[in-house]
Amino acid sequence: MKTISYLIILLFIYTNSIFAEEIKFEIYQVNPNSSDILIASGKKEYSASNFLITPRYYDNVFYGTKKELELAQGFTIGITETYEHPLKGFGLWIDRMSISLNNNGFSWEWFEKVSDGHFKKLQGGSLINVKTDMVSLVQEELSQVIFLSDTKMEYEENICNDKLKEKRKYIIIIKAGSILKFPSIPPKNKMK
Repeated sequence: MKTISYLIILLFIYTNSIFAEEIKFEIYQVNPNSSDILIASGKKEYSASNFLITPRYYDNVFYGTKKELELAQGFTIGITETYEHPLKGFGLWIDRMSISLNNNGFSWEWFEKVSDGHFKKLQGGSLINVKTDMVSLVQEELSQVIFLSDTKMEYEENICNDKLKEKRKYIIIIKAGSILKFPSIPPKNKMK
């Protein structure tokens, strides 16, 4: 009986190590008067269970799935999966979980297809390798992004609040070699 218990534990450790991925990052607060301030850096080991998944609707019709992973200090990286086929381009974004849950932040980094499996960031030119899976005859799901070079992403808080004179900006750098592997969530294709 003890041997079976040890085998189960080893199997659990082995399967968790298979599905664990790693993303390396640096987060800076932009300082317009001097050098940017490093507020967090490190590597995040994660699996599909670490993602926050939210179905997205417009006029009560499902149009996609929001998939986001927290990096550090409330900053998340994610995609709103729309299951486009063929995939010609897509946006990754940064968000920040907030106590108020309404910080009017904005981030959108567009990547265009340059060849099969390879996409280039429209601003800055960073290269990534992308894996997709067909989830139906006409729908494709982005399943994995491998960052081939350091990739700079920007996030601005309170973008819609004109009364604020100073708006905080952040730079998030995803380091080369990082893998962003999204959980597979089949599209709903139905009304809310």
